[in-house]
Amino acid sequence: MDEVLSKQLLKKVERLDAFEERFAMKFERISINVDQNGYIGLFFEVHPINGTTIENSFYVDIVLYDKEGYILDKHTTVYRKESFFGFDVDRVYFNKATSDKIERIRIFPRNL
Repeated sequence: MDEVLSKQLLKKVERLDAFEERFAMKFERISINVDQNGYIGLFFEVHPINGTTIENSFYVDIVLYDKEGYILDKHTTVYRKESFFGFDVDRVYFNKATSDKIERIRIFPRNL
């Protein structure tokens, strides 16, 4: 695991607090691991702000941007109100080949 690169990339993670508030959820324990197989793993937990359930179903988008603001990669996960309880742990993998181009990593919820 490349700890230096993991720490550099973690500093580039941006959360959109207003979006999290709107969906009554929050991201916790965000971490990044760079493995020996050439992948960047972004790990996170999704928690409701109150209680053990989410108010509405939503998507979580993770978008990688370069220095000019162009999108390098994107991943979307869906969280459904009917099946959500307590919290969820998720991970997303990106190709390490893009790591030197990444300027910003945004993680945010959006409408389903």
